[in-house]
Amino acid sequence: MASAHLTLHSDGFSRSLEGAPAIALPTRQAEQVWQDHDNRGPIPWVWHGLIAGGFVTLLSGPAKKGKSTILSNAVRARRLGEEFLDRTTAMGSTLVLTEEGAEPFTYRWRDEVADLGPDGRPLNGIRMKNGRQQYFPTHYDYPSFEVVLKSDPALVDASWTDILGGVRVWVEQERQEHAGAIPLVIIDTLAVWAGIDDENAAGETTQAIVQVTALAEQSGAAIVLVHHTRKGGGAGGEAIRGSSAILATVGVSMELRMKSELSDDRSLYIQSRVGSPETLYLKFDRDRLGYSLGQNDAEEVGPASAPIGEVQQWLAAIPRSLAYSTVGFSVKDAREFWNMGDSAARKRIARMLTKRVIEAASEQQVRGNPTAFYRATTILAPTIR
Repeated sequence: MASAHLTLHSDGFSRSLEGAPAIALPTRQAEQVWQDHDNRGPIPWVWHGLIAGGFVTLLSGPAKKGKSTILSNAVRARRLGEEFLDRTTAMGSTLVLTEEGAEPFTYRWRDEVADLGPDGRPLNGIRMKNGRQQYFPTHYDYPSFEVVLKSDPALVDASWTDILGGVRVWVEQERQEHAGAIPLVIIDTLAVWAGIDDENAAGETTQAIVQVTALAEQSGAAIVLVHHTRKGGGAGGEAIRGSSAILATVGVSMELRMKSELSDDRSLYIQSRVGSPETLYLKFDRDRLGYSLGQNDAEEVGPASAPIGEVQQWLAAIPRSLAYSTVGFSVKDAREFWNMGDSAARKRIARMLTKRVIEAASEQQVRGNPTAFYRATTILAPTIR
């Protein structure tokens, strides 16, 4: 069989196709792909708009500046079925692959996640809130929280492929034990676990992430890759350290940014294949060791403060068949298209009404409750700037 010839060039290398063996491409009709997608139903979000089954999410940020805290906050909310940063979570088991040893892992995670019960699990669906016991629903026996330490002697000779094979086994076991729940895998950090020597080498980096993407798609697991950003920062994802292949290959990117060296507050810049870019502003509570939406969040400021161009982008995210229809769209519709919680969606709609980009369309009964619907104004007032 003839083999391909490798030719080196100053800008890299290319493979000569002359004499290379031909393969049959696995082509599919686009309509069938779309139909299969529709049959699978809505995106199975683990943390709405940010982490989903079958997706790879990248969380990047400066070293030791809050990435683990954000994830521990999200895992806690997920184990209790609560919202975090005004976004719903889905209950399920979590596996963390950490580069840290047992002591730093304990310090970073235990206070946030393990106070649910003596073994780190919720006690019989009961929790304490404001000094009173409350019951909360569980979809199945209480979600487990497991960890793999990079320093474990059993992993001394393990390759990246071996590690991902072990992750696949864990995911399959969780799916068998808890049908319908989405296993969550957090890999902290990508470079250490994948053994990437040169993060600027696109080939090496892409190969490592492609394996993770394939694992997520084939197993249905939600996978989060933790990565560091450059010291010099950057805009639009350019701060992510190493090859641009990292950002290009993942489904969702969350970039944690510092407000200043003297502040605990952060911002989270989000880019996604299934949503519009947005920024969340986070306030840190030292007593609770947790983040919440801050006062500087774009969803928390006065309704007249958003530039008209930004407001029109929000409208563009809603299908024209709804936005420009007689009936219009509801808050529930807007939440789905904007990937955000109820409170944030209502504040955004209030700002759009103030800017006269939308108007009240009607009020209808939905499941016995009066529900407001909104639609785009056909002509914007000339006084708007």
